[in-house]
Amino acid sequence: MAYAVSRDEIVEQINSVLDGGWTPCEMRQGKDITIARGWRLMITGIIEEYRRQGWNAVRMMQLSSEPGRGRRDYIIFSNPLWQSDPARARGTALPAAK
Repeated sequence: MAYAVSRDEIVEQINSVLDGGWTPCEMRQGKDITIARGWRLMITGIIEEYRRQGWNAVRMMQLSSEPGRGRRDYIIFSNPLWQSDPARARGTALPAAK
């Protein structure tokens, strides 16, 4: 059984990745974050919150025929401000507490 986490725990984990360093490739193509099983019930609403903050966030599913790999559920985050105004691209992550 998967451990269910709170909205704040999910947002804190996503923000820690988004606030980290971005390579030039990630700035162009986006940064992907794997969706943990405990996130699945809440992630759609959280993705919408990031979109309202100006992030491009696309949920993806990757299937593999390799034994033991199964599927990977993830989000690709990109910030359109990286291209037009990199200085403003920071600080647009969601607050952990509402």
